[in-house]
Amino acid sequence: VISSKKVSNWFGSNKVLFDIDAEIVPGTVTSIVGPSGCGKSVWLKGVAGIIPPKKGNIFVHVGGDNVYDIRKPCRHVGMVAQDKTIFPFWNAIDNVLAGLMLDKSSISFRTFCYFSWRKLRKKHSEEAAFWLDKVGLKGSEYKFPGELSGGMQQRVAIAQAMINKPRILLM
Repeated sequence: VISSKKVSNWFGSNKVLFDIDAEIVPGTVTSIVGPSGCGKSVWLKGVAGIIPPKKGNIFVHVGGDNVYDIRKPCRHVGMVAQDKTIFPFWNAIDNVLAGLMLDKSSISFRTFCYFSWRKLRKKHSEEAAFWLDKVGLKGSEYKFPGELSGGMQQRVAIAQAMINKPRILLM
């Protein structure tokens, strides 16, 4: 599912990845273990397309002959970061909806096709409620992050990643 070929990354003179080769096959759970600062998160963010490698390539195989050279985020890879990625000014359901809203509609559609957008938003809200229920947050849909425990906030982030049905989930 993931192929990493000679991936290197650095920030100024601080080199955090050096020629990383990795193959992760479908249907596996893989752990990356190492000391703090060794580049685990940088490599994962590379796979997610958040911090593309400065050298080398990361390929994501999404079935059949569909292979993506990751240089930017794509819908086939979902990521739940170790630090919270939910917006403090949106409630849980709106945080989960954000991914679908950005993926399935444009600003012009939401502005100029308001009634169609409302219908689509209702469908997306039902999907978001489904994922919040799946992570054990039924009844907390309209709570803001400040009203949720740290673990509950992390489960909102998991639902946020899962709603787009990624082929690969990075955590």
